Amino acid sequence: MQKVIWHVGAWSNNAGDRVLQAANTDILRERYNGDLRFVYVNTQETYFSKQLIDKMNTEADLLLIGGGGLIFHRPMDHSHSGWQLNIDLKNIDMIKVPIAVHGIGYNKFPYDTHVFPQSMWNSIQAVADKSEAFSVRDLGTYNAMKKYVNMDKIMVVPDAGMFVKAEPFYHQCLQNDKMKIGLNWASDRQEQRFSSEKEAELAMRTLLESCKTIVGKYDAKIYLIEHLLRNDTNYKTKDKLHKMAKDILGEDVVILYDKSNEELYPPFDYTAGFFANIYKQMHLVFGMRAHARLIPFSFGVPAIGIGEHNKVRWALQEMELERLLLKDISNGYKIKRIVDDVIDNNQKYKLLMHKRKIVLNGKKDEFLSNVCKLIK
Repeated sequence: MQKVIWHVGAWSNNAGDRVLQAANTDILRERYNGDLRFVYVNTQETYFSKQLIDKMNTEADLLLIGGGGLIFHRPMDHSHSGWQLNIDLKNIDMIKVPIAVHGIGYNKFPYDTHVFPQSMWNSIQAVADKSEAFSVRDLGTYNAMKKYVNMDKIMVVPDAGMFVKAEPFYHQCLQNDKMKIGLNWASDRQEQRFSSEKEAELAMRTLLESCKTIVGKYDAKIYLIEHLLRNDTNYKTKDKLHKMAKDILGEDVVILYDKSNEELYPPFDYTAGFFANIYKQMHLVFGMRAHARLIPFSFGVPAIGIGEHNKVRWALQEMELERLLLKDISNGYKIKRIVDDVIDNNQKYKLLMHKRKIVLNGKKDEFLSNVCKLIK
């Protein structure tokens, strides 16, 4: 008999979250001995009203929340809970189906001035109490929550994006013998990622100029891998990034948003394997977004984490690759030094990732075994 899972996450126009969505689906189907159907609920645009909860209680066999950086407060969202699961505190007890929370992350940006309210933590505590299985994606998130939430039931389980499968994607722009270096720059929330607009522009320019040196030294090509659609909040940064990349790198940069727009964008779960394949073809990656580090790990591709966001460091710590953290992007010497290390010791890094993935895979399987027992 087919079982139904309501899967709640940020299933919108972010390729990283779409990869996470597809990977979550795949690994649970592999683990569960039976037929599963997923109903995808976009947590950023859905309020869990009494009517919606009644519908879920009638139709679903499991409520699966996550992963992704859902411990994130944006007042402009007008979330009833204060975080990315938009539900009134009193409505949580109305949920009658088993709840599993899989690998969610703490997502406080370094220059975000919004205060994460106590009401948010009260909601997370209520969900944790109600859940049969609850996990966060890294030890950093676990430690950040300890001050506000009882952690007795909460495990650390790796993000499903670390286990994504690639699907064939062989665009003409990828057909060459050059060393391929991926560059993922987050075009949204620049004011929360950097101390100032001037600092953001300096970091962008320094990274691209360093890439120019790397291209000459290693006969490489830079692939700009963007996760978000162009929209009203990021178009200025995207335009600046594209122009600066072309001005500095010329023919040595491929902007995938231009070259394969209709094949990759907008991102959906059915294009997730294409993005995974692009990362798989890279020799190394500069990654600012969370899944620009997690996806390459799935294929043994070293990813240099760039930026000040805590989730950059925390993800690398889970991989035992904190040495690949590049917090100060405006330091060209550090950029070139870390790239030289990754290229010179590429096989060593691949072996380290292979060994670590075996350990993380065991944690993932243990958690999913518990989740599967909830589906009755």
